Amino acid sequence: MKNLRFVLVLALTLALFQSCTKEETTDPQGREAPELPAQEAFVMTFTDFTESDTTAVSREQSSSASNTYWHWLYAAGNLVGWNTAIVLSTGLPTLAFFESFNHRPEYQGDGIWLWSYDVTGYDGSVYSAELFAELLPSDQVSWEMYLSKVGGFSRVKWYTGVTENDGSGAVWTLYHRPFAAALPVLEARFSRDLDSGGKTMLYTNISAYDDDRGDYIEYRELPGAAFSRGYDVYRIVEDNLLEIQWNEGAKNGRIRDLAHYGDSDWRCWNGEYRDVDCQ
Repeated sequence: MKNLRFVLVLALTLALFQSCTKEETTDPQGREAPELPAQEAFVMTFTDFTESDTTAVSREQSSSASNTYWHWLYAAGNLVGWNTAIVLSTGLPTLAFFESFNHRPEYQGDGIWLWSYDVTGYDGSVYSAELFAELLPSDQVSWEMYLSKVGGFSRVKWYTGVTENDGSGAVWTLYHRPFAAALPVLEARFSRDLDSGGKTMLYTNISAYDDDRGDYIEYRELPGAAFSRGYDVYRIVEDNLLEIQWNEGAKNGRIRDLAHYGDSDWRCWNGEYRDVDCQ
């Protein structure tokens, strides 16, 4: 009898625990919290260029009389520079977003869930993050991220967004740094073709007080295409479009930049990053 009572008590305890957990993570209709969007729907990738050894290519160029690598180096230099600028401006919200995957949400009522946690910044500062998600009637999810800095600012709206439940799209707005009005400064748009697997990520400068408002960089993946990866970089002050395309597997690619080259012709490199004539 003692063993039976123990089993019954244990079963009741587990049932109560599961019931409490369900109440925290589901709404009154029994709907689970929305899934966090894929990281690629929030962050543009620069992997093919940031992980390449530009130092080795530069060294090879300086010691080679017959081979040059100007076109790939120019493409890589531009994209590494853009990657650095984006990391500096979006580093904290990106870090806070990634940390949310390590935590469980709690239901707040009115169709809203909250991920609440602390995150340590690159400078060692501790931030309290609140990520809210709301299920919308349109089969979309609305997101809002607020950050507070221990010993500093309190509950600053850092970004908002709307994502598609099927993972086919997302639109994000990042706001100004603390101690200023919550002014939008960057828009990020992600889209995915669920049939082909192709996808794009577009970052646009939307700051009303920036001379570069309208600048954008777009990344594309086109599975099966001769040039399966690409970037377009537009600078509004120069009214100039820099285009970079390459094959993700073979590593050959091409670049076109009127402002830099003085014409609209493509310049190409092969799978070893050497300059070659375009075919």
